[in-house]
Amino acid sequence: MDFLSNFGSVHIAISFGEFIFRGVISLMFGFIVSLSYILCNRKKQTSESFALTLVLMPIIVSALISFVGDDLKKAVAIIGAFSLIRFRSIPGDSKDIIYICFAMVVGLMVGIGEYFAGLIFSMFVSVVFVVLTLSGFGKKNSLNKTLKISVPEDLNFSDAFNDILDKWTLNWSLESMKTINMGSLYQLTYSIKLKDANIEKQFMDELRTRNGNLPVLICKSAGVETVSL
Repeated sequence: MDFLSNFGSVHIAISFGEFIFRGVISLMFGFIVSLSYILCNRKKQTSESFALTLVLMPIIVSALISFVGDDLKKAVAIIGAFSLIRFRSIPGDSKDIIYICFAMVVGLMVGIGEYFAGLIFSMFVSVVFVVLTLSGFGKKNSLNKTLKISVPEDLNFSDAFNDILDKWTLNWSLESMKTINMGSLYQLTYSIKLKDANIEKQFMDELRTRNGNLPVLICKSAGVETVSL
């Protein structure tokens, strides 16, 4: 006997037992997706709500597909509904979009009864995510930095720091200069590549002796982490 085979105009072509089975399988696959997200983001603060979303997304998609069956019109309508989805994620982390798509595809596979394919897909993609994250694939070189030096207006800064930059960096270039503090100071912005990741303090101390102990800032190219003196 089909589970609620006629519920209004909706037809579900699976039994009650199959419906529950798909829900359990979807939940298991959702845990795999969510665990992959947690492992890949263990070095930074993860979003608890987003991790829970990844657990529940496959079971929701699976249930929807079970209702749709072979009805093309309803399938198109559901795809349109998904296009309206909006979610909040940790700022700057575009991988969350991929995880949402990942969880949806797993749910779709379960919804059409491809359990083994869903298992292989969820495990394979999760392993790929974890391996790429642990290997640091795509990360910028930690030696590439942005350097900002404040200098007094009476200092001829055209080549004042060249010897220090040559000493502590592999390469550098002056990107911009501007006035700050109501025009009483200049700020020079350099793109640099340090010779070693552990020389920042010595490098900055030497710069401070040259610019009159005014602020010196070293930050990643993306501006996420900073070191200033």
